[in-house]
Amino acid sequence: MVNNPKSTTGGEFDVTQEPFAVHTTSAVVGFNIEDADPPPGLYIDLSDQLAVTYALNGSTSGLIINLRVLALDGEIKPIVLFAPPNNSLIPVTKFFPLLEGFILSCGVILATAPATSLPLWVQVGIARPPLNPQSIYATLIAGYVNSAYPLCYPAMVPIRSTDGPGFPISAVTTLPGAGTDISFTVPAGLRWRIISFLAALTTSAAVANRLALLVIDDGVNNLIGSPSNVSQVASTSETYMWGDSMQLVPPFNTLSVAPLPSNIIIPSGFRIRTQTAGLQGGDAWSTGRMLVMQYNENY
Repeated sequence: MVNNPKSTTGGEFDVTQEPFAVHTTSAVVGFNIEDADPPPGLYIDLSDQLAVTYALNGSTSGLIINLRVLALDGEIKPIVLFAPPNNSLIPVTKFFPLLEGFILSCGVILATAPATSLPLWVQVGIARPPLNPQSIYATLIAGYVNSAYPLCYPAMVPIRSTDGPGFPISAVTTLPGAGTDISFTVPAGLRWRIISFLAALTTSAAVANRLALLVIDDGVNNLIGSPSNVSQVASTSETYMWGDSMQLVPPFNTLSVAPLPSNIIIPSGFRIRTQTAGLQGGDAWSTGRMLVMQYNENY
C-alpha cells in the first residue's frame, strides 16, 4: 500500500502521485519504493531475451507476440514483436532483446489465418547468453496456436506438443505398382494415432487365394499385424477397412472390416503397410486412406 500519499486535491480518497507510479491512462495507483516487495511477474534484466520456438506446418503466417512489461520507471510498457513464417515441421528459434523490469503478461497469436488446419506449435521462454534453445531457463507459453485464440501467460498452463487429443487429418499413401503392397512411413517431426485405414485390392485372373494383413512396423521389425480374415480369389475387387477397436465381421457387399488395437500411437519413421500372402504380379492395390490424430513431436 501507499505510505504518506501525496494527494493532488487534499481529499481522503483522491489520486496520489508517488515517485514509483503506474503511468498509464487513468492510472490511480502508486507504489511505495522503500522496502517494497517486487510486484508479481517474472523479473528480467538486459541480459535476458525472449526465445520464440515454433514449427508452423502448412502455414505461411508469422507470429505476433504481445508483452506487457512493468519497467523500473514505473511505466507499463507494451511490446509487440513479430516472428516471420516457418512453414516447416523443423522448429526454429528466434531471439528478441527485452528491457529490464517485470513481465506481467504475454500473448501469442498467428498474424494471419493458417493455410491449413494442421497443428501450429509455439513455445515462448526466457533465455540468457549463449542464446540457443538449451539456454532457455523459463517457459512462459507452450501449445498449439491459431489466428482466433491466442496463447497467454500467465493464464494458461504450458503443454507439450504431444499432449492433448491431437488434430484429426486425412492422409493418403502413394499408389503402389502392380503386384506390390502399400507402404507408408510416418513423416519426420510427426506422431500419429491411427484411427482407420481403408484400401481396395483388385485381383488379376491368376488363380490364387490372397490373404491381406495390415502391418505396423518400426521401419524394420513388425510390431502389429491385423489379418482381414478374407480369402480373396482371382478376378475380384474387395475393399478392406481396419479401424481402432472395430469388430471382425464377415465380408459384406465387397467390404471387409477388421480391428486394430485401441489407441495406437506411432512416431516418425514407423510404417503402416499391407502384407498380402498370395499376391500376384497383376494384382493392384489402390492408394490407402487413413484417418489419424496428428501431433508434433516433442521439441
